[in-house]
Amino acid sequence: FEFERKYFDKYLINNVFVGHPFFENFDFNNSAYNFESKIISFCPGSRNSELEVLLPIFKNIIKILGKKYIYHFAANKNTQDYIKKKLLDLNNFNILIVSNEKEKIDYFKKSLIAIAKSGTISLDLCKSQIPFFTIYKFKWLNYFLIRPFVKVKFINIINIIAEKEIIPEFIQENCTTEKIIKKFYTYIDNKDKLTKMINEYNSVIKSFSNKDTSKKIASDLIDNL
Repeated sequence: FEFERKYFDKYLINNVFVGHPFFENFDFNNSAYNFESKIISFCPGSRNSELEVLLPIFKNIIKILGKKYIYHFAANKNTQDYIKKKLLDLNNFNILIVSNEKEKIDYFKKSLIAIAKSGTISLDLCKSQIPFFTIYKFKWLNYFLIRPFVKVKFINIINIIAEKEIIPEFIQENCTTEKIIKKFYTYIDNKDKLTKMINEYNSVIKSFSNKDTSKKIASDLIDNL
């Protein structure tokens, strides 16, 4: 990301901004977004410690929203059994636990909205052109130890680059079922807000996408090796 250049410049390390390869030849097209979709995607993370903290929140959200939605959990081969076990008491809800990467992306693209653990999954969701929330909650001891060293105002990379909250964030004490549900309804009942979120994060992505990244990397290597 371009804002990272200053960390290299500070130590006089030769560097060049080439854009993000994940968004090379990316087509900004959210026309396929379905306001009537009944799919909600959850991205609970890949570590058991994260699942232990976040799955209860996701379960409470499902219980409140009820049976009108299809709930897609983006898992991996290491977590799908754990997630399935933890969701056994919700077997009367329409829940899909998907570990195949292509299937996950397909469900993302068909989702009304996603609620995702902070991390690189944010870029996948942006690429799927859907609205989403970012959440994260440490165990309190870990949070107590880490918090003094955290200097950024936001945790989502889109918000960090934009220097404002485009993607709603629910971190630590704000990461509660009640607060997430309240924000959920403000978006679901307002198509303009859903579209605005996508358009705003697309504006940010355009600053580091479609920069002929591969060619620039190759050219720079040829010039400097």
